[in-house]
Amino acid sequence: MKTIIKATALCLLFLASSCKDALDFEPTNRLTTEQTFSDFTTIEATLNAEYLIMSWGNYDSWIQLFAEVEGNLCYLNGANNSRYNKAFQYSWQPRDEDLNNIMYTQYFIIDASNNIVNHIEAVPGDAIAKNQVKGEALAMRALSYFELVRFFAKPYTNGNPATDPGVPIVLEHSISEPARNTVAEVYDQIIADLKAAIPLMTETENRGRFTADGAKALLARVYLYKGEWAQAETMSTELIDSGYFMLADSFNEIFNWPYTSEEIFTLEGWGPGCPYNPDCWDDIRVTSDLIEAYEPGDVRAEISAFPLDPNNPNSSRHQYKYFQAARISILRLGEQYLIRAEARFRQNDIDGALEDLNTLRLKRGASEWSELPNGISDILEERHRELAFEGHTVFDYWRTGTNMVRKQCNTGVEVQAPCTIEANSYQTVHPIPQAEMNANFNMVQNEGY
Repeated sequence: MKTIIKATALCLLFLASSCKDALDFEPTNRLTTEQTFSDFTTIEATLNAEYLIMSWGNYDSWIQLFAEVEGNLCYLNGANNSRYNKAFQYSWQPRDEDLNNIMYTQYFIIDASNNIVNHIEAVPGDAIAKNQVKGEALAMRALSYFELVRFFAKPYTNGNPATDPGVPIVLEHSISEPARNTVAEVYDQIIADLKAAIPLMTETENRGRFTADGAKALLARVYLYKGEWAQAETMSTELIDSGYFMLADSFNEIFNWPYTSEEIFTLEGWGPGCPYNPDCWDDIRVTSDLIEAYEPGDVRAEISAFPLDPNNPNSSRHQYKYFQAARISILRLGEQYLIRAEARFRQNDIDGALEDLNTLRLKRGASEWSELPNGISDILEERHRELAFEGHTVFDYWRTGTNMVRKQCNTGVEVQAPCTIEANSYQTVHPIPQAEMNANFNMVQNEGY
């Protein structure tokens, strides 16, 4: 954490410059944090930088992509240039730079949020505008801690959250060597931040930034991951019944301009398109696992498993969610129906779960279900159909204690990789970056590394 916070401090002092340049700069006259964050303009610029870093240096490169490459809905083309082999083959090592990048960017956002939250009260300015910025900063901090704890720690519902190591909770700008808080403590912090953020935010129209509804949508997801089914149902119901959001008439338009009625929070950025694009890197292609999950008429297949050559039944399949516009879906209404369906199922409300699943399926052109013969597996498969390539796949397996099985595996077209990863394997939790281990003597490495 020491190296991360030092780098973050310099980056925040030079928002107009790149962080890479800032890391190499040693100012002769240092401003205190209080002096730096003493006016509303600087605080707004810091928040804008958070969105930029979250988009361009986070979701477009690592967070969503690794959650899919490690899953079974896509495979690495055997002719790829080894960019994502560590993820696909589950061969991560602490010295892998991608791990350091993920932790660095999340703590950059956290540290920037800390500076906003801790200094904005003393800054002159309109109270409503200040509250909005503070609420967004709290929500951004919550999202970053959520990504960190699910990437570097065991799932809340498939471990011992009261004792399992999570990630360090840092709530103020300081250069220190904090120990890892427990998974339970991290989740408590995430929930506290979101609950504090919701009443502060009054902006409702900007779906490219956090709003109160965006914080509620994330809170519903967090409750799902925590296994608090009643709370997850309540929060998702509030969004579904608000009348402000509706399932999009065109599934394709969710991932295109302009914003649709379904989107709750969508980042502006290029998205992880190039690795999937056959006209760009063509590293990642869609597996038969996903292709065979769609029935005829399901419009989601048109964008999630599109054939490169529609006239060739053996053509490779590709996802086109992120090819068409500079945007990254983070939170949307389709996920809220799935959250509520699972929460209702877990509370033995099968009819309620079916109602939500059928609302979604019929809107997407799929057939209506009358039962869930495979229980939670049916719901997880529907999540795959709806949320493919949006960063949920492997985390859904691990949080539900479900082994991940690749039906299409080692056929000759893919990079050689394990065909099954057990939900309780140490490989489902990523190693702490070696750079952080070296800098922080209180940091503990994850099991197996």
